[in-house]
Amino acid sequence: MAEQYGTEVSPEFISSVTDAVMDDVTTWQGRPLEPMYPVVFFDVLRVKIREEGLVRNLGSSSHCNTLI
Repeated sequence: MAEQYGTEVSPEFISSVTDAVMDDVTTWQGRPLEPMYPVVFFDVLRVKIREEGLVRNLGSSSHCNTLI
């Protein structure tokens, strides 16, 4: 945590935060699920091209699929 976020936290602090939210997590895990969830997939092929002495990424062949 210190390296990633520039702050240090103790194992006890992590445990106290986890304990504080555990009831909410358990309730969320036990919620009734919706009969249907929409899902959108985006797909693109990223290629590097050299143009006028510069290398840049180019997206091509993009697709969008929707599942319901």
